[in-house]
Amino acid sequence: MKFYFILMLCLTTSAAFAQMGTPAVSLTSNGTGYIFQYSFSGSSSNHQIYIDVNNASSGFSVSSIGAEYLIENGNLYQFTGSSQSSWSWSSLGSVNFSKKNGLAKWSNILKTKIASPASFKFISKRYTPSLASAVINSPGLTPVPDPTPVPDPTPVPVDSLTTIAPLSSSAEFSNPERGFSKYANFESFSQSSANSIASAGFRLSGIQVTIPSATQVLPAAFINSYNAMFTYARTAGIKLIITHRYHDIHDFASDPSQAFILSHIDQIFPLIATNKDVVLNTHVSMIGAYGEMYYSQYGQNFTFIRDMTKKMLDYMPAGHHVSLRTPGMKVKSFSMTAPNVSSDPANATYMNRVGHWNDCFLAGSSDQGTNGNYSLPSPTDWRDYIGQEASANALPVGGETCQVVAPYSQCANALLQVKKQKWTYLNRDYNGAVYDSWILDGCYNEISQGLGYRLRLNEFKYKTVASYTVPLNIEMKIENLGFSAPIHGRPVKLVLFNATTNYQFDLSLNPSAWKTGIYSISKSLGISSVAAGTYSIALYMPDPSASIQNNVKYSLQLANQGSWDAVKGWNVIKNGADAIQIQITN
Repeated sequence: MKFYFILMLCLTTSAAFAQMGTPAVSLTSNGTGYIFQYSFSGSSSNHQIYIDVNNASSGFSVSSIGAEYLIENGNLYQFTGSSQSSWSWSSLGSVNFSKKNGLAKWSNILKTKIASPASFKFISKRYTPSLASAVINSPGLTPVPDPTPVPDPTPVPVDSLTTIAPLSSSAEFSNPERGFSKYANFESFSQSSANSIASAGFRLSGIQVTIPSATQVLPAAFINSYNAMFTYARTAGIKLIITHRYHDIHDFASDPSQAFILSHIDQIFPLIATNKDVVLNTHVSMIGAYGEMYYSQYGQNFTFIRDMTKKMLDYMPAGHHVSLRTPGMKVKSFSMTAPNVSSDPANATYMNRVGHWNDCFLAGSSDQGTNGNYSLPSPTDWRDYIGQEASANALPVGGETCQVVAPYSQCANALLQVKKQKWTYLNRDYNGAVYDSWILDGCYNEISQGLGYRLRLNEFKYKTVASYTVPLNIEMKIENLGFSAPIHGRPVKLVLFNATTNYQFDLSLNPSAWKTGIYSISKSLGISSVAAGTYSIALYMPDPSASIQNNVKYSLQLANQGSWDAVKGWNVIKNGADAIQIQITN
């Protein structure tokens, strides 16, 4: 039997054809199938082989043959047309096809799928302009049987993965958007003070802003200083937790009018939205002494508190939050009947973006009134309510301790509550006596490391040798040892790198869904763009905002020994002390 095939190339421009000669086509057999390949130059987007297996007046008419089969890129088709001029084909499935570095190659085209002819004729042809080779007679191919394989003492399947367990780290280190924060006063905030906060190892600053209350239109000097605040934070590599206030007077009649307050929100919150890249959270605040929403004529006006909260959130992009001072404020303001449930559907999109702010944490059974106005049939404990909400929506929970109140502020209860309520951040500057007691009782480091998230790579599986023609399969287990998921999502990238180059692959993961626990991840990565060579592997989790994505201070560090590259912001995957390596072959 004979069959004939024509190699057809569809190129993107006529200039590309002018650069090319007739392709030198080769055909070999590996015993079970055929291997077609040819070299080309230029930019080609479509590659075809037409195959005539019977040298008869049947099949699709192309040049001087009648093709019963068509291979187009990575797919095999059989002709089903009613006449030789009818373009009609039926899929027979996929075939192995690669195109790289000027070489198009089809591997292991099974003989059982097409035919097993004794000899071949090759005609290569392309269009615009038309170039065709002379008909080349080729002798039949007698498959050479593979030698009898000698098994290894411990045979390893071709697709097996090497498994490593990177070393865990118990070291104290800072990470973005979590942990202890450092207090700052807006009026004295400068680049120097922002840099000092970062140099002391903090990635968060809780900044208190005093708003001029005498005029409805905020002065230009205030607006300029407000914008400068974000620039200072961005340059230093920290993020802000913002609280606004008008006064620190302990009475119930010192706040501006509601119209003034709402007007100031309209002037301030567009600035926060513009600079969201360096804002972790904003407290609803404004009213009451220190903006803590107590000692205010509006402290029980839940309609106004809801209107303030909604107006703030209307300016903030999706995924960003504000926090209310007590659980009861949220329950009453948004007509809630259960965690994340409101009797008013219009509240749903707002309440799921409202976190929890407690500035008297662990100061007694009610945290000095923090649980005021809380009333739900279930959970009856307001602390359970906070934890359920924070867990469901990756909401921020933060604030500061207030005073030593045994046994509530002692280690046993402190650990119970930070875990139950999913705490993200704590003001390290207040109350110092509480933190001293934690150091004395031995729970300070556990709380310090557990605030927010603490991610660790427990296991990584990979191929030590891989071909660019097939996907690279990886598996890994990541554990969150912290109290809560990361508040904001961020890219998770796998990096293949060596001394001269790197390739980054977005794994399409959402770390804000990683609550406390272990997560098993499997990915198959197309690596056809990777040049042959030996590479190390890293995980890279930069900030999603383009403005700070290349600042390593905003990249996430894993709790693994020796993995952190402080220059690039990568977590190099290591087996013991050595970076793992993978060889990419052609």
